[in-house]
Amino acid sequence: MADANLHLAAGLAVGSAIGIVPVARAWLGGRPLARPIGIMIVATCALGVWSIMPNLVGKVGIHIAGHRIADVFVLHTSLDRKTDAGLLVGEVVIAAIMVAQYAIVIAAVVRARRRRKPRPT
Repeated sequence: MADANLHLAAGLAVGSAIGIVPVARAWLGGRPLARPIGIMIVATCALGVWSIMPNLVGKVGIHIAGHRIADVFVLHTSLDRKTDAGLLVGEVVIAAIMVAQYAIVIAAVVRARRRRKPRPT
């Protein structure tokens, strides 16, 4: 059984991959980035929580983690069957996604400041 961090990392990775598309389209199109970055962060967090849902409902007594239906939650059962570990790998992927999103936000702020016209004095 894979560690919950690996499941969370898988969900965050899928959410980031989905969420980066509107960011890239807005960036390349020269449009504002606040809304697409917000969509990316929400998609990342939502799919992260979605991916660990079998773990969460298992804590309250509803055990679906070993069943095929749990693959709806970002391939939960398939990951469990492939690996018994995942704590360190999951932590590294989670940290990398957080750093990447932070870098995107900082780059967007820099881009917005450069595009802003200076005030006349």
